[in-house]
Amino acid sequence: MFQTSKSSKTFVFLSLILLILFFFFNRKSFFIIFDNIQIIKSMNFSLIQNEKKKSELIETISDFENKKEFRELIVKEKLFFKDKSEKVIFYDLDD
Repeated sequence: MFQTSKSSKTFVFLSLILLILFFFFNRKSFFIIFDNIQIIKSMNFSLIQNEKKKSELIETISDFENKKEFRELIVKEKLFFKDKSEKVIFYDLDD
């Protein structure tokens, strides 16, 4: 059918490659890639900051749980009801 030479195949192949490169790496794409890299860097920085905050908060919570005030708050929470609709059952104890 078609008899193509090696040079024509090479030309078609190179043309196809250049066309793909043009569509993927034109000026607009470079700006988009650069913007995306900047966004990733900023998000990475904020992620690191949030992880530091998290570790500080976890440390603060664990310190508070080891204090006497925390135990008193837990006891008060267990002894007193938060809602007025909650009912209490009283038992008469025989002495």
